[in-house]
Amino acid sequence: MFDYRLEEDASRFAVFYENEEIGEISFVKTGEHLLIIDHTYVDAKWKGHAIGNALVQKVVDFAVADNRKIIPLCPFAKKVFDRTPEYEAVYSK
Repeated sequence: MFDYRLEEDASRFAVFYENEEIGEISFVKTGEHLLIIDHTYVDAKWKGHAIGNALVQKVVDFAVADNRKIIPLCPFAKKVFDRTPEYEAVYSK
C-alpha cells in the first residue's frame, strides 16, 4: 500500500501512495554515532494512518543498522520516542 523510500543523499525517508509523495522524515548525520531527526511531515488527508510512526521506525532501523543514537528534535518524533520504550536503546537524550 505505502512505499517508503530512503533517499540517503537527501537525508530523508519519503513515503508514497500510488507514486504520489504523501510524507517525509528528514535527518542529519552528526559525527560517526549520532543522527538528528529534524522534520516530519504527513499530508493532512493521510493523518490517522500511522504513517508518521512508520517513518520514525524507518529512521530508527536505519540508525540501528548504522550504529547511531538519535536525537529527535522534531516535536512529533520526540513524542513518539517518549512513548515508545523500545526506542530507549537508540534515544540520545
